[in-house]
Amino acid sequence: MKRLGIFTSLILITAFFQLLYSPVNAQFTGGIGQGHSSSIVGVEIHSGQGGMLGGTTTVQAAEGIATFTDLTLSGEIGESYILRFNADEIDFVDSESITLDHDPENPVADNTTAVVPNGTVGTPTPITITLRNANDDPVTGAGGPIATSIILSITQGPNQDASFDPITDNGDGTYSTSYTPENTGDDTIVITLNGEPIQGSPFTSTVNDDPDGPEDPENPVAINTTAVVPNGTAGTPTP
Repeated sequence: MKRLGIFTSLILITAFFQLLYSPVNAQFTGGIGQGHSSSIVGVEIHSGQGGMLGGTTTVQAAEGIATFTDLTLSGEIGESYILRFNADEIDFVDSESITLDHDPENPVADNTTAVVPNGTVGTPTPITITLRNANDDPVTGAGGPIATSIILSITQGPNQDASFDPITDNGDGTYSTSYTPENTGDDTIVITLNGEPIQGSPFTSTVNDDPDGPEDPENPVAINTTAVVPNGTAGTPTP
């Protein structure tokens, strides 16, 4: 499975051109000409399987320094990559080996769990979701864009038309929502993260009647049913 790794290149790429180009090419001028100090520099993946670059991959050097401020590298976790930087009429420069690791702020569906209890008609059913990253650590502070990537839906059951409340960030890696069932029965609840079902999904919530709710006049309840049983006399029917 591919995961996104971020390669922060602001300092590293600047260091390449300061440390490697400057001594050799005098900031693109040694034997090349002063005009090349503002060359267009591009970057590509030189080695490594399944990688992909994102962000800005071509920049114009300024005074012999090319800075890539938003370069990203995605690929296989644990795979090592080497980036190659090229400019017209200038020898290429290869990066050091870059090994992608898990992003601690990136939750994964396989490790994300939820608690979905049974419900009661007319009462909100609380649902608690715990986001976890690839290292199985809770992911906190993801109430913004990540929370919107959590999708809950009732795919089967008597309350398929019910809606879920907005997801609340509890600040400890757990996120809460709820829905209010109006009918008894078994609801099948699917929870996905970035389009993938989380651990344990789909869930079942069995909805029962509220024992303290309004009485149905056509449905007697044993606890509210009384009887009068008088004393009797031998040989006489006891009403």
